[in-house]
Order: sequence, then structure tokens, then C-alpha cells
Amino acid sequence: MANTSAVVELDEVGGDCVGDTTVTFSGPTDIVRQAASDVSANFGGVGSLDAHLDVIDTEIVSMSLTGGGLTLKAGTSAPGINAGVSQSLGATEEQAADATKGDSFFDVFLEIFDGTDTYYN
Repeated sequence: MANTSAVVELDEVGGDCVGDTTVTFSGPTDIVRQAASDVSANFGGVGSLDAHLDVIDTEIVSMSLTGGGLTLKAGTSAPGINAGVSQSLGATEEQAADATKGDSFFDVFLEIFDGTDTYYN
């Protein structure tokens, strides 16, 4: 995806897990997907073992977004990302009530660079 946007709340004061600043980032993101499966290989409890292929496991392999003078990187193939940043895995699961819709999520592990320091979630 050539242009992805993300709105991120940063906890800059007190370490209380309350967003003090909101930054809108944008830039390219590469996502890979696996073939549809009965249950997620990465997340227990996503999907049901019923021989209906209703789950697609996904991964952000490269994300490099900028905004507010900051750079946000995620995905183990993002240029220049610290090798210690974990994979950002996700999944999409078909909704039981409507097979044309799905619920999806990513567990995003990232780094944010402010020009001097790098921060991790």
C-alpha cells in the first residue's frame, strides 16, 4: 500500500499510558497474507475448527511512516529498523453473520525516531 495513515497517541508525560500527544503518520506499508485457514496459526482462539476456511493470517513486513517530525517503523523488513523489533502479526476472521465482512487486527511492534532518540512500544 503506497499510502497508509496511522493516528498514534504518544505518552510523553508521566508514563501513565495516557496519550498526551496525537500524531498522524503516513507512508508506505507492505503486508503479506497467508492462504485462508480454519484457525489462525498465530493467535489461539481466532477461528473455529469446523472445516470452514474463515481466517487469513497477515503480517506487516515493512512500514515506514512520517509525521510531526517523527518517523515510525514497523515490520522486520522495514529499512533501518532495529533487528530486535518483533514481527507485527495480525489476522482477519470472517464474520459469522455476514461472510462478506471480516474483523481484523494487527499486534504492531514499532520504533519511533525523533531525530535524536529512538523509542519502542
